[in-house]
Amino acid sequence: MARNTPLISLEQWRALVGVVEAGGYAQAAEALHKSQSALTYAIQKIETQLDVRAFEIQGRKAVLTTTGQMLYRRALALLAEAAELTRHVSPLFAAQIISTLAQTKYAQFGAAPALVQHYQDALKLLEPAGPAHIRAEM
Repeated sequence: MARNTPLISLEQWRALVGVVEAGGYAQAAEALHKSQSALTYAIQKIETQLDVRAFEIQGRKAVLTTTGQMLYRRALALLAEAAELTRHVSPLFAAQIISTLAQTKYAQFGAAPALVQHYQDALKLLEPAGPAHIRAEM
C-alpha cells in the first residue's frame, strides 16, 4: 500500500504534548531537553503534514486551537499505547536476542546449553506479556 503522507513520529507527538503540558515552547524545551527551535519545527511538521493549526500564538503564549485540543487528546492516547506496547514487547524481545546470542556466540565455549535453557525458561515466564497476549487483546 502506497503512502502519500509521511508518518508523524512519536517524537513529534511528544513535542506537541510537551508544549501543552509545560505551558509553552520555552518551558517544554527545558523539560524535554530539546531546543525551542526543535520543538517548533516538530510541531510545524505536524501542522504541515495534517494541514491544520494546533496552536495559536496569543501574546507570548501558545494556545491550543479546537483541532489542537483533539490532536493533544489523540497524542496522549497514542503515546500511552506506544509505551504499553514497548512495556509488553521489550522484555520478550530482549530475552530472544540473549537466547540467540547464547546459541551462537557462546556455543564455542560449551556454555550454550546452560545459557539457552536459562533464557528459554525466561521466555516462558515472559510469554503472557508477549505477542500472543497482545493479539488476544485486539
